[in-house]
Amino acid sequence: MSKQRKQKRRRQIQARYGSVSSVPFEKDSFHQEDVLVPSVPFKKDSLPQEDAQSRGVELLSNSMVNLPEVLHGSNSPQDEPNCVGYAITKLPCIVPHLETLAVSSTCERVNTPIVSDKFLHLKHLNIYLGGDDDGAISRTYDYLSLASFLDSSPVLESFILSVDQFDMKHDSIFGDDTSHMRQIPGYKHDRLKTVQINGFCSAKSMVELTCYILENAASLESLTLDTIFCGVTFGNYVRCCALKTGKCVSKGRNMVLEAHKALNVIKRCILGKVPSAVKLNVGEPCRMCHSVL
Repeated sequence: MSKQRKQKRRRQIQARYGSVSSVPFEKDSFHQEDVLVPSVPFKKDSLPQEDAQSRGVELLSNSMVNLPEVLHGSNSPQDEPNCVGYAITKLPCIVPHLETLAVSSTCERVNTPIVSDKFLHLKHLNIYLGGDDDGAISRTYDYLSLASFLDSSPVLESFILSVDQFDMKHDSIFGDDTSHMRQIPGYKHDRLKTVQINGFCSAKSMVELTCYILENAASLESLTLDTIFCGVTFGNYVRCCALKTGKCVSKGRNMVLEAHKALNVIKRCILGKVPSAVKLNVGEPCRMCHSVL
């Protein structure tokens, strides 16, 4: 990974995560709007960190934990794989009363495991997945495995998944038969109200994760699927045309094409499964700045 891309990734991870705030879309309408996620500052009351520090994990308080990429030194945890798996297997015992968790990983290669321990108090979960050395999320990673993280959080109220990659190498469901999508039994969430996926793509396992949420979150009020990941800047997730420059964050042709595939998949595979009580928000590529012509 180039020095410039590493610096950009580091600036992105400096974001402080918060609740979802987005502009609604009608379910039969796909128009670009601004989508902003305001930040919430993390407290800095430290906890015992012997085990966590060995993985570059920063424990910040008993109610909030941030697992960012540490931004200093060549041995920083941005090169440490599988932070999501580490979080789900270790943190329920380290911080049993945790209420807010942010996990950042740019090297997630092993599927999120099913665990017996629970986050009994976790209300807000934010997971950032960045591309590996080749700029893509490892194609071996199964997005549907994140359902185990949701199932281990019985009182979860909000979930944000941000997927930042320069290429999409997962098996795409675009143009494929949807009858073979996997369905797994899961915990029936009666408190999960808001879900946002930034960088939504046509990967079959991501569509399966979205359908899993729709089928198991009876309390869901808002689902946001943004097909363009436009970056995180100093605490705010900024939808492209909200930038002061008036220009969108540049995206490669591959990811712009992928965003259009994702829109097609939303219409074909997800739209019909959204309950009438759920507000569906869809972010599409900018018609001026993300043209494929």
